[in-house]
Amino acid sequence: MKLIRNALLVISGTQASVNAARYAIMLCKEMDINLFVLYVIDTATIKELMMSNIFIEEESKEYEKSLEMDGEKYLNMIEEMAKTKKQKITKLLKKGMISTEIITATKDNRIDLIILGEWQESKSRRDLISMESRYVLANAEVSVLVVKEGDLERTFKKF
Repeated sequence: MKLIRNALLVISGTQASVNAARYAIMLCKEMDINLFVLYVIDTATIKELMMSNIFIEEESKEYEKSLEMDGEKYLNMIEEMAKTKKQKITKLLKKGMISTEIITATKDNRIDLIILGEWQESKSRRDLISMESRYVLANAEVSVLVVKEGDLERTFKKF
């Protein structure tokens, strides 16, 4: 029996999530683990911005479409990185509250391990990512790995 069959990498487009992708690809290749890669379009925050009259409906739709294009771009980038190491991935692009979508994807895909990039405290969007990551750490029913290595680019190239 394998301890880890399926891993879920959560990406956000930050440098930390790209670094976590390098780590996840190497780990999954080395241990023969199926790798799922998730990007969540944070429609929950977009709805809050609309309700607060910060966005009008047209702006929120444009912003959501922009986030969707970003998500596809990042998923494709991770897929290309994985191909260089002959590691297949399953791309997941979801809409909703980030933490809820991570937990749902974990259950739907029989995930045994969630992989997150390290987060930093700040007053920007990254603070939201930090809150979402904390929620996942507290509420996930599987182990969560936080990749803290600073720069894995050189290691990834040699792998």
